[in-house]
Amino acid sequence: MGDQVIVLAPDSGGKLVNKWQGPEVVKEVRSANSYLVDLGDLDIRHVPANKLRRFVVRVSGYAVVNDADYDFGRVVTPANVDVSDCVSASIEETNL
Repeated sequence: MGDQVIVLAPDSGGKLVNKWQGPEVVKEVRSANSYLVDLGDLDIRHVPANKLRRFVVRVSGYAVVNDADYDFGRVVTPANVDVSDCVSASIEETNL
């Protein structure tokens, strides 16, 4: 519960056109293959597990913003992530 996911849902291009939408929030786990997902605007839907994927945030760049600058509005800073385990794991895999 509370995990962010993307949902495979029909697009406006027709009923045979599906598109990954999200990120959305899992509200309840019904079973191993059944989830209630909050799609926003008070829309909670039952979604099978084969139409869900875990949402993973990837950072492609970064910038420095001065605290005195107010033109940017609210700046969201990511939580600190320890990547040393990931780096050592990828080095070990390449040495195999």
